[in-house]
Amino acid sequence: MAPDFLFTSSGICTSGFAALYMLPERVDEARKTLEAAVDKASEAVTEGRDAVKGVRTSTVEKNDLGVAIRTVGEELAADNKEF
Repeated sequence: MAPDFLFTSSGICTSGFAALYMLPERVDEARKTLEAAVDKASEAVTEGRDAVKGVRTSTVEKNDLGVAIRTVGEELAADNKEF
């Protein structure tokens, strides 16, 4: 995710600078460029949010696995069985 996000961010900045250089002569073209940059930024935010959500989900799943392993260990110890 990090490299994609960095490339996307760089592209958005480049589009913003391009739009600035178009002003004031080419207002319509600058507006379209800025609108496209805003769309890309929105997509990047959504992608980042989904990635963070995935990391959080992954952490929860790992924690559940840890709890499950500890529970099995405790049960085996309580039953005095060898694994």
